[in-house]
Amino acid sequence: MRADGNPCRAGPAWHGRELLVGVRARTVEVPADRGRHVATLARSFGEGETAGSPVSPTPALVARPRALGESTIRRDVPDGPAGAIDRCGKADGGRAPRVLGRVAGVAGFGAACEAGERVFAGGRVPDEASCDILARRIAAGGKEGAAGPDPSACDGFLGRGAA
Repeated sequence: MRADGNPCRAGPAWHGRELLVGVRARTVEVPADRGRHVATLARSFGEGETAGSPVSPTPALVARPRALGESTIRRDVPDGPAGAIDRCGKADGGRAPRVLGRVAGVAGFGAACEAGERVFAGGRVPDEASCDILARRIAAGGKEGAAGPDPSACDGFLGRGAA
């Protein structure tokens, strides 16, 4: 795509779609086709580095649940959660990327992917509550023998029978 006469990376998920890009004094805002916020990136003048966040295409994946295979973040998502999202039905295939996108904004992309993988391994589709708590725990790097209660005792609640 081109913004203000400069080429920008949008990725294959946006192929054939017209994007409206808001160029501001210090930022560039990219909304989805229905006006949902996709990303706000720092504006670069002249020849700058291509900016991209692995979480930024998430609204496109929610709008087109089967688009993960052609998304720019497909190679960044571990095979476990990506394969599980591919096997989900239409409703869950849209819900899982939305949950992982929200959790990634709080705990980081890697922790969100690992949390999603653990929830999928338990036979469930990630929900915001369990994924958020688990991703925060992963991001905090809970160490063996640390003071306080052992949160791994709650891991059994991630299985199919819990909820």
